[in-house]
Order: sequence, then structure tokens, then C-alpha cells
Amino acid sequence: MLNRIAVGLLLLLTLGCSSNAVMKPSKFQAEPSKDKALVNFVRPSVFMGDGVPHEIWDGETYIGTLNPGNLIQIECEPGEHLFLLDPKNAPWTNLEMTLMPNQVYYIKSNQVPFVGVRMGVAKPNDQRIPTWNSYKVLTIDNEKTQLSDKQIAEAMDYYKDVKSNFVPRHTGK
Repeated sequence: MLNRIAVGLLLLLTLGCSSNAVMKPSKFQAEPSKDKALVNFVRPSVFMGDGVPHEIWDGETYIGTLNPGNLIQIECEPGEHLFLLDPKNAPWTNLEMTLMPNQVYYIKSNQVPFVGVRMGVAKPNDQRIPTWNSYKVLTIDNEKTQLSDKQIAEAMDYYKDVKSNFVPRHTGK
């Protein structure tokens, strides 16, 4: 009887933590293409919150699901970007950045006790970068990924709230 309750609770918890994206392996890219910016989203495994996927957006564009020990790389046009992160078990968070051409950025998902999840920008000389570069590199499989209308609406509502200054913007500084 106790085993059935434990299995039921485990199923309930894992169903609530499913990811939206179908991610596929990708090749590591060390430098951006000419006149682009390369953004690396990293999430080290820290045990606390590791079972919960983080859904990442670049403004209105869905980037994918970031899990512990993974790296998602995207090339972006230089300029203003508003990255959004839905940690599923905590409130959404955001990071506003001005990306420069031919630059590489590392954005780390941070679990902050009693606060939730925040995104932080690593300095170019951060000693953890070689370790992060060894993570499994993933990219979204756009053909297999389908978001529900509800998921898109939640993201767009949060995006609009941040753009209208209803929700504070974070700059990673």
C-alpha cells in the first residue's frame, strides 16, 4: 500500500515537471558567425531543483528546454534582447541584455534560496567556462516540438508584463 502511494506521488510530481521542447544533440560552436552574437545558456547540476526543466525564450521566440548539465547555444542578431525563463516550480524570471556582434555570452541559470531562479551573465574570463563547454550541447527540434496555446499565452503574458514594466527587468549585473 505504501509503495503504491509513493509511486503515485512520484508520477504526479514528474508529470508536473515535463518539458515542452524536444531537444536534439548539436555540435559545440566556439565562435559566432560573422556579425552575430553567440549566447550559451548553461545549467550546472546542483541537486536542488534539478528535476524541473527550465523553458527559455528570446522575447517571443521559444528557444528550448534547459536541463542540468546541458548547454543550449543560439546565434542572435546584435542589439537588445529580453530572455525569459520559466522554471516551472517558481515564478518566471528575465534577463535584459545588449548583445554585441562577434561576442560570446554565457547565461547561467541560478537557484537562489528563498528567491527562486535568476539568470546571471558570466564574465568572459570565468573559470567555469571550460567545464560548461564540455556539457552536452542541445538544440530545439522544431519539427517535433509543439507548444500548447496555454504555454504560448503564458509566455506572451509575461513578456508583455516585462515590456510594460509591470514586472521588474533584470540585467544580470
